[in-house]
Amino acid sequence: NLNGWTARHRNDAFAARMAPVQAAYLGYPGTMGVGYIEFLVADRVVAPVEMQGGYSEKLVYVPGCFYVNDHKRYHAEEARAQELAGKATSQQRRDA
Repeated sequence: NLNGWTARHRNDAFAARMAPVQAAYLGYPGTMGVGYIEFLVADRVVAPVEMQGGYSEKLVYVPGCFYVNDHKRYHAEEARAQELAGKATSQQRRDA
């Protein structure tokens, strides 16, 4: 489940137990508070060990940060379009 209780969630499908093991990750870092999501993928900042009792899910900790993202990701198509438009080169963007 990547949405949790955010807009356009599909929790009715999870409540129907569409998979033998169900986990929450990314879009909603808090507890779902329901019995049909067994695990929550988190880190120790989002879900401190001493707060485990407040979660309905079993917490699965990942090292570092649970939210994998990098604002410096390289997007080849965007980069090429910007280069053709005379904007920053790919190397300049990677070095930023």
